[in-house]
Amino acid sequence: MKKLLLLLFLLIPVKLFAISAHLPTYIITGDKENQLKLQTNIDQELVENTNVFLSYTLLAKWNIYDRSSPFTYYNHSPEILWQINNVGHTDFIRLIPYSHTSNGLAGWDSQSMDRYLIETQLSYGKIFNFGITEKVGGYYAYTHREGISVIRRYLGFFKTTLFMQIKDKQGYIGHERFAVTGEWTKRHYWYQVDFTFRIITKHFSPHFYIQYYNGHGEFINCYWKKTKALRAGLIFNPE
Repeated sequence: MKKLLLLLFLLIPVKLFAISAHLPTYIITGDKENQLKLQTNIDQELVENTNVFLSYTLLAKWNIYDRSSPFTYYNHSPEILWQINNVGHTDFIRLIPYSHTSNGLAGWDSQSMDRYLIETQLSYGKIFNFGITEKVGGYYAYTHREGISVIRRYLGFFKTTLFMQIKDKQGYIGHERFAVTGEWTKRHYWYQVDFTFRIITKHFSPHFYIQYYNGHGEFINCYWKKTKALRAGLIFNPE
């Protein structure tokens, strides 16, 4: 399946269909312990007007305060997903029959997991918008000496987001968003708080982004370690 995903990415002519993103692209930095964190996501539609996408997300930690400035952690996440919008009372329903996350290493150092997921969102309000996003799934396999049963204790099966946002641009405000995301059903919990807002002028495209992460599982390389990290920077495609 992994080789098939890579082959499809290489064979599909990117110019045929527009590239989109269902996750934000951002770059944020914290103190010397937590360093810089960046994420980028692209979605490529397989066949036009089918809403079936190949998606790739890179989440990385860059130790910019160290002398050699190495990249220390990676989450590489290719996925196949199908999304349909405005079904019933939902904003969207997103089916992900195959999601792979890897640290990009081989052999004894390799850590990866294969999952299946379904995600949906409910919200209310055209300008001032309040809602909840729920993501539920399971595991096909996990490649590491610790085994699949261990990672499930830390990452769990759910991902819940509660949010409020300003959807439309109203003068010098617009697309401001506050959200809390997490998994509280396991003893090894995690949660993330996000705050996005425009920087003074509406003519500057990126928004200012503040993120606080508390708990396990921030990166697959060290999912068993608990992180407390406050970072701030820019987000380039706020929701």
